[in-house]
Amino acid sequence: MSYETITTNTEVALEKLRYRLLGMAELVETQVRDAVRALNIGDLNLAEAVITKEAEVNALEIKQAVLEA
Repeated sequence: MSYETITTNTEVALEKLRYRLLGMAELVETQVRDAVRALNIGDLNLAEAVITKEAEVNALEIKQAVLEA
């Protein structure tokens, strides 16, 4: 395998990782914003939605850990 191929494969892998992490960060940012809003206005339904969404973030984190292993 040539240096160029290794570099290209590494760049592709890093770009995929970058997009996955950005997606996770966006979800977490939304959760934090919604959690603060739920707390400020006392919206229990919104707070429950934040808790429910946590399972999705956790699943993405586990999936990422498996991909890195």
